[in-house]
Amino acid sequence: MDERYSDKIECILEEGRKCQKRLGSIGPTGPTGPAGGPTGPTGLTGATGPTGPMGPTGATGPTGPTGPAGDTGLEAYTGRYSTAEQSFTTNTGVPTQVVLPTIMPTLDTDTATNANAITIIEAGDYELTYNVLAEVDNAGNLTVAIRNNGTDIPGTIQILTLTANESESFGGSVIVTLPAGSIIDLALTSTVNNTDGTINQASLTAKKLN
Repeated sequence: MDERYSDKIECILEEGRKCQKRLGSIGPTGPTGPAGGPTGPTGLTGATGPTGPMGPTGATGPTGPTGPAGDTGLEAYTGRYSTAEQSFTTNTGVPTQVVLPTIMPTLDTDTATNANAITIIEAGDYELTYNVLAEVDNAGNLTVAIRNNGTDIPGTIQILTLTANESESFGGSVIVTLPAGSIIDLALTSTVNNTDGTINQASLTAKKLN
């Protein structure tokens, strides 16, 4: 190597050693500087993701308490009727009982003791219903009513003016309180005498409501 280059390299190395001595060793890392500014505002909420799959069905809950007992139906009922044509006579102002020979299904009422009538066994509120199709041989007023022990029950009395030999339909329904032993029947009363009246059909029912 050329001696001139060797001298230059040596000079450069010497300068480097001198410079290192002047600088000294690297000191420790300084403390962390203060934090930056405040946190920025929260960004917009993202779109709702898709609904996840349905989870499994839960276990069946315990059986609830038993509810109250339901209505057991009518406590007493019966009825009587006639579908055969029957003749009747009337004297002015004197009631004539309607003949009702056929008995309907019966519960806790008496249809045997009194002919053509219903005898109440259990006291209570009853719905009484009747229908009569009748004609008279003499024109006049004809009254049809349900009776309790021979007395017309208010609300069941129906009065129609009949033309001779023309049929008229009577009917009605009422709710009444009846004591045990009441004898219920159906009767008609005319304002004129009739010797050849006709009942084409008739029915009487009783239903205990409480």
